[in-house]
Amino acid sequence: MKEETGLKITDVRFVTATNDIFIKEDKHYVTIFMSAKSSSGTPVIMEPDKCTVWNWFSWDELPEPLFLPLKNLIQTNFNLFDQK
Repeated sequence: MKEETGLKITDVRFVTATNDIFIKEDKHYVTIFMSAKSSSGTPVIMEPDKCTVWNWFSWDELPEPLFLPLKNLIQTNFNLFDQK
């Protein structure tokens, strides 16, 4: 996280994994979802050639279109707020 966003994190935990098949690209991935806590505030664009902006969204107001692994996570009835 520090390398990608400049954020320092703690309490890193495995949440779940999704099986993601990108049909158009003929690719298959297993995406691992992790949770963490951050005490430092605002993410910084560390690699402007790969990322132009970081945004925070509420769980129930995610922007469309969703990245396939996130869409698959939501379809499992995963609830961010059920995580301890």
